[in-house]
Amino acid sequence: MVTSVLRSLLLAGALALTALSPTLLAERVAGNWHIQIVLDASSGSAFLQLEQEGETLRGAYQGLLGRSAVTGTLRVNEIAFTVTSGGQTITYSGTIEDGAMSGRCDYAGAATCTFRGIRSES
Repeated sequence: MVTSVLRSLLLAGALALTALSPTLLAERVAGNWHIQIVLDASSGSAFLQLEQEGETLRGAYQGLLGRSAVTGTLRVNEIAFTVTSGGQTITYSGTIEDGAMSGRCDYAGAATCTFRGIRSES
């Protein structure tokens, strides 16, 4: 009887940890970021300020198209966020590794780019 109860408790604990593990393993990205953006014909930079609550990201973006709100997600080391500015929606998706982010972005289906971000002190 005791063995059965202990086994059930251990199984329940293991299942709870498995469900929480992506959140527990996710890197913290809250803070300021300097983003280098490379398009086919040009390149530029942007500044990203992120707030993080679990997997949910919110913040502000200042870049090529002006200032905008940011919404997104972070699941383990995969980041995705969108910026809407001047009627255009820019979608960023990539990974976080060793305190840097990198990936691809889509400028409302009109152009694609790559990006790389590093934490900024300002």
